[in-house]
Amino acid sequence: MWAATFAGVVFGCAVARSTWRATVTWWLLHRYGVTTIATYADYMPGDDDNTPGIVVYEFTDTAGTTHEVRRSGARSAPDNIAISYDPARPDFAMGPGQPWVRTLILLIRLLVGVPITLAMAAFLLWYFTTAMHA
Repeated sequence: MWAATFAGVVFGCAVARSTWRATVTWWLLHRYGVTTIATYADYMPGDDDNTPGIVVYEFTDTAGTTHEVRRSGARSAPDNIAISYDPARPDFAMGPGQPWVRTLILLIRLLVGVPITLAMAAFLLWYFTTAMHA
């Protein structure tokens, strides 16, 4: 029982952390990040014809340093895409997702992550108040 509970706590903490990071990233980068144009640099094919390859884009940050952004895609990817990056961490950039796609992904993460986070908090509160003193 203890091993299963511990595994559940670890899983819940991982989901809560990833939900938090995804929410903060989504919110901050698309509102306060630096938006620039990344240009097509390279294409690495997938393992076979049914597997998409990796499209490599390059952009220059405000300090003049060149960074790469890798996305899954086909060889016929657009030559330029708009990306947003954090000036404090230029290697962390997000691509051109449409607002409705970003909102849908955020809602899915919130609908899954928030209940798990609340359940984890309730379990820990119950465990350290009631279960340990029974």
